[in-house]
Amino acid sequence: MSREQTFAHLRSSSVQIQNFGVLLVPDRCLDKVVWCSANSEELLGIPSYEALQLSLKEIIGPAAVHDIGNALSLSTALLQREQAGSTVLKEQRFTLWAHLRDGWPLVELEPKASFERPPAPTFDQLHSLLTRLERVEGLDRCLGDAVVGLRHFTGFERVMVCRLESDDCGAVIAEARGPELTSLLGSYIPIAEHPVSRQGHGPYSGLRIIGSLCEPESPLVTPKPDVKPPALALALLRSVSSTDRAHLRSIGVSALMSFRLSVRRRLWGTVEFHHGTSRTVDPDVRAAVEIVLKFLALEIARRSDNLE
Repeated sequence: MSREQTFAHLRSSSVQIQNFGVLLVPDRCLDKVVWCSANSEELLGIPSYEALQLSLKEIIGPAAVHDIGNALSLSTALLQREQAGSTVLKEQRFTLWAHLRDGWPLVELEPKASFERPPAPTFDQLHSLLTRLERVEGLDRCLGDAVVGLRHFTGFERVMVCRLESDDCGAVIAEARGPELTSLLGSYIPIAEHPVSRQGHGPYSGLRIIGSLCEPESPLVTPKPDVKPPALALALLRSVSSTDRAHLRSIGVSALMSFRLSVRRRLWGTVEFHHGTSRTVDPDVRAAVEIVLKFLALEIARRSDNLE
C-alpha cells in the first residue's frame, strides 16, 4: 500500500494542536497508538501513518513508557499534566508530559531544541528575587518587582499581572515591558479560557502557551473512524481559539504564556507573558516561574491580611 493510500485510510479529526510538540494518545494499556498528531514526521521522524501502526514502546522506548505509567498512576494525573521525565529520539531530547482525560492517556512530547532558551534561573537568582518580594513595602511595589524579575528570567517582551475583575476580564495592575510592545498598564484584557468559578476550578489547565500565531496547526489523525478523540482541555499543545487569536493580533502579540494565580485556593488573577514573535520556553524556566508565582500568591494573601 502506498503512502497516499495509507493516508486515505486515516481519519483527520477537527481537533487541532499547535506545532511546538507532538501529541500521542495510546490505548489504556499504553500499547497501541490510537491518535497521533499529523506533525510527528517533522518532529519525531516518524510519519503519523507509521506511528499509528506501532506501539508506544516502539516510538519512545520502554523506559519512557515505564516513566509515563508511573506519572499516570499519580492521583493528580486526572487534574493536571504530570512531567514524566525525558527521552532521546533521533538524537534530540524531548520532555515528556502525561495526563488522563476521558479515560485516555494523553502523552505530549516537547523537543528541547525548539526552545528559545535563556538559561533557567539559578538558585541564587531565585533566592534574590523571592527575598526582594518579601521585603519590599507595598503590594504594588511587590508586583512591580515580580514582573521585572519574571521578564528577565523568561525573555518575554512583556509580563503583566492581571487581577480578575469578572469571569472573563482582568485589570492590568503591574507590567514590565520592552520598547517592542505598547503599554497595557491600567487597561482591561480578556482572560483566556474563562469563565471559571471564583474557586479557581475550571475545565482548563492553569498554564496556557501559544507558541506562534503564524504557524499552522496540526490535526489529530486515527485509523479508527468510530473512536471519538479525547478532550484536550489539559493539553499544553491544544489549539488556539479564534477569540484568543483575534485579541492577541489586535495588540501585536504572536506568542503567549499565561499562568493562573490562585490565592487561598481562589482564582485571584493571571500572570501574562507576551512576545511579538514566536516564542516558547524550556520547562525548567517554567518551573522557576511557577515557584515565583506560588510565593507571590502567599505575599498577596499576607499583605491582604495586613490591610484588614
